[in-house]
Amino acid sequence: MILPRRCLGLIACAAAALASRAGAQPARVPDDAAYERSVVAALPSYQPEQSVSGVIRLWGHGNIQFPWMIPLVHAWEAGFRRYQPGISIQAELHGTSSAVPALYDGVGDLAILGEEILPEAVHAFTRMKHYPPTVVQLMTGSLEVRNFDYAQMFFVHRDNPLARLTLAQLDAIFGEEHRRGPANLRTWGQLGLSGEWANRPITPYGWKIDDSFGIFLEGALLEGSHRWNGALHEYAHIPRADGTIYDHGQQILDALAKDRYGIAVSNLRYAGPMVKALAIGATAAGPYYQATRRTLIDQTYPLARLLPAIVDRAPGRALDPKVKEFLRYILSREGQAAVLADGRYLPLAPAAAARQSAALEGGGPALPAPRPLLPARPGLIRIWGAPSMAGVAQAWADGFKRAHPQTEFALAFATTAAAMPSLYLGMGDLALFGRESNTTDNDGFLHVLQYRPLRLELMTGSAATPGKSAALAIFVSRDNPLARLTLAQLDAILGSEHRRGPVNVRTWGELGLTGAWADRPIRIYTYDAESGTGLFLLHAVLGDSRKMNWTHLTEYPDGARAVAALRHDRYGLAVATMHDAVPAVKPLALAAAAGGPYLLPTRENVRARVYPLTRHTYAFVNQRPGAPVDPAVKAFLDYILSDEGQADVARDQGYLPLSGAALAEQRQRLHD
Repeated sequence: MILPRRCLGLIACAAAALASRAGAQPARVPDDAAYERSVVAALPSYQPEQSVSGVIRLWGHGNIQFPWMIPLVHAWEAGFRRYQPGISIQAELHGTSSAVPALYDGVGDLAILGEEILPEAVHAFTRMKHYPPTVVQLMTGSLEVRNFDYAQMFFVHRDNPLARLTLAQLDAIFGEEHRRGPANLRTWGQLGLSGEWANRPITPYGWKIDDSFGIFLEGALLEGSHRWNGALHEYAHIPRADGTIYDHGQQILDALAKDRYGIAVSNLRYAGPMVKALAIGATAAGPYYQATRRTLIDQTYPLARLLPAIVDRAPGRALDPKVKEFLRYILSREGQAAVLADGRYLPLAPAAAARQSAALEGGGPALPAPRPLLPARPGLIRIWGAPSMAGVAQAWADGFKRAHPQTEFALAFATTAAAMPSLYLGMGDLALFGRESNTTDNDGFLHVLQYRPLRLELMTGSAATPGKSAALAIFVSRDNPLARLTLAQLDAILGSEHRRGPVNVRTWGELGLTGAWADRPIRIYTYDAESGTGLFLLHAVLGDSRKMNWTHLTEYPDGARAVAALRHDRYGLAVATMHDAVPAVKPLALAAAAGGPYLLPTRENVRARVYPLTRHTYAFVNQRPGAPVDPAVKAFLDYILSDEGQADVARDQGYLPLSGAALAEQRQRLHD
């Protein structure tokens, strides 16, 4: 590993190495330590604008095993109470996944995240509250401290003559759309290297592109593109038998150390003598910066990370006074001194802190602190989900009430993203999903409650109804000789990893077509890969790979536009639904394996779940291990899985009732 310049003797070097490996904060370079103190000293002291009292319900970064932010929160609380003795902090630090949901569900007043707010969290908050969340930057991410938003840095092999790159060059190396520049870069010669380097392909190494590290780079480096270089080698944490973790950042730089022609995104804490960090410039004109504590605090390093607080501030309204005063304290000299003393995150520079403090001002009278949206009470069943599921949920509620008139229902159908949080925050009893649960859903529940929910299936997605988890269909031009595909062939067309088969397929000839078709590339028209439907396609066909055939693929917000593009391209292929079909195109029969059967997405095949791209729907219930499902909720689920409840599904004219075998399986699961 590359030891910091502060290692002036063997003992100091050894201590720094051990601290870095253990995740503790290594001692600072003296100049950096003096600079950080000067930054904090330049901040104004906290001066209360008003006296406040009460409880601030704070949710954020941490979990039951690793309460990362608790010491800092306790320090802030103790310091703040010297000025505002009537305040107490109720800290619920169960992880970033649950922090923003606590705000829009009304059980939290303030969220402090361990990373930048994710687009899906912004979307969920906005759907629930009808305005976006307010983001206030509180601290700078660390340089090299694990789990404290450490800097993302770019490395090459030590033999590589390159010393610096621009953001546009990095975008062109790691991305596929090159939104910052004119072309992708795939060889070292394209970066000006000569001799033996000139024709060597650049091999990129990095994080899993769908984890929070990758999502940060999509926004900060790729300018919002999710089209990554298909040659990227991705790494995730690997648990070891002894309980330790082989960090993804370490795996990345270990791989780079063995690849003279690679480039990697990782962090200084994992660097060894075989790799070197590059200086990064925002533009070709420079200046170029290495990631240091100073350049992160000054935000001159182009990929500096900032830790946000999220608050619920209605348009035109002032912040809750007690929350505002607490944030003003955190942004003051005293609050940032606590950050410095904690030694993991870095303080904000005075100019940045001043901007954030100014953003707290203004607005009319503050609204009262939000109350929980749907608190529990006897006889009430609370159901959350996507708007498309509200109709069938209401039919189930009406049907159940005919036999149980004393039961009340509350339906909250703004967005699926809010459904799982309703369970683990105690605001809901049943969460309905028209898609698979994702990492954010699952992590939020697990981190808060320390177990997983009960998962059931209550109905099947539709055959062709828009917005109701319709089965996907694969279309080609009406005069295309092809009639059928296997999922392995479809993976080979759509993807670039061919997880289901040995090779990629890029021309119609590779599927057996001859004549005018043989050498024609297969152009693909499909859903946005980051949409719910796009993610289902990646899961069902590409085995959750995010590496698609970007060269020949065009994304659309819906299937109708994909089919419209296919109408004008005889040699294209479109992913849509049967609702989008037009006379100029035809659906292909699909088979899960080469032996068949090959099936079309008819209503019968979708309901029987034999068509390979049938979509399922899911219900989640908070069932503590070893405990029974709540009796009222169980009785309601029994109704849904009865003939009467499935008849309600059939009358919905969208979603499809479960088939006999699937119905029996779900009844058994409920009663196990």
